[in-house]
Amino acid sequence: MDEKLKTLYLSARKTDADRFLQETGDFLHIIHAASRRALEKNLKTDSPDVVFLDVDVPNQYFPETMRKIRTLRKNIPVYVLTRETDFFFQLPPNAPPPDAVFPFPPERDVIREKLAAVQKRNQDGSGADAPAAEDFSVPGCYPEGISPAAVKLRRELRQAAETDFNVLLLGETGCGKERAAGAIHFHSARKQHPFRAQNVSTLPESIIDSLLFGTTKGCYTGAGDREGLFEQCAGGTLFLDEIGEMDVCLQPKLLRVLEEREVYRLGAKTPVKTDFRLICATNRDLQESVHCRTFRADLLYRLDILRIEIPPLRERPEDIPAFLSGLLKKTGKTVSLDALDKLSEYDWPGNIRQLQNCVARAACKTQEEEISADAIVF
Repeated sequence: MDEKLKTLYLSARKTDADRFLQETGDFLHIIHAASRRALEKNLKTDSPDVVFLDVDVPNQYFPETMRKIRTLRKNIPVYVLTRETDFFFQLPPNAPPPDAVFPFPPERDVIREKLAAVQKRNQDGSGADAPAAEDFSVPGCYPEGISPAAVKLRRELRQAAETDFNVLLLGETGCGKERAAGAIHFHSARKQHPFRAQNVSTLPESIIDSLLFGTTKGCYTGAGDREGLFEQCAGGTLFLDEIGEMDVCLQPKLLRVLEEREVYRLGAKTPVKTDFRLICATNRDLQESVHCRTFRADLLYRLDILRIEIPPLRERPEDIPAFLSGLLKKTGKTVSLDALDKLSEYDWPGNIRQLQNCVARAACKTQEEEISADAIVF
């Protein structure tokens, strides 16, 4: 980084700002503010490039601080540093969200990456008041949370989005594999083109065959000329869930599409060229499936280029408040601390999907604004 970034840092102790500078690097010019009033003054007079907020500052109501920042500098990047794992849970539904949230002390490389992006916007002439690109760390985006597992997953999804290789997502049922695929697509160079998702285990072979490859008129009774998903995703991304359940008879056809980048519609004699990115997901051990001869080894080699494992919810209970934040905004409810403890202590065999259903059920049963622990039924 050639030029120092003006970094407005709100914290009760200047030693925190000094420590942040020491751990992050000497490419920052730190402007320390010990109170919200000082922060507002610095925003007006010092033209900072980025703001870091320590939410532990006494007498600071965070939503009001965010509103003031957005009023004075609508699009300046605002990053939060917190020692609390339930930060998202504490936010009221109408609170303006920060651009990212980091545990304190933050990872040096992650912070440097954020600040490099800010500096690039400045060098491009857009500056801190230009709209920032959507970020993997924005509350409500995927993956939510501030656990080490969530931070690692964000990094891996971002790296995958910057390439065009096939991706294999591994994870238990309900852990959010389709959302991960969508996150990769919508942060990639293909984001302006279609994203399609299909679970290959839910339909019989003949239906999946026509869905993927398309049909020509007369190839079977009532069939017309229709594009399959491979063609529909031209320029975009196709997500195939439960790929381990794909019929063995279809696997060679998928392999050929990946090798030749062309498809034959059912009944067609000439192929159609197509360009799409493939992301697949499974909760199976595909190596074991290869051993059992229910999955082709050569297809697995084609799919397993970038492998991303999505951790189950039981391994990151500190992220539950972040998941609840988005869900509770839809219901207008809050969750009591006892209820939050109960949710955090459960092992969630159905992962995020089960959590969402559990909280939605409790919200429907609760007449009061706050969901109690008694309303949580697993």
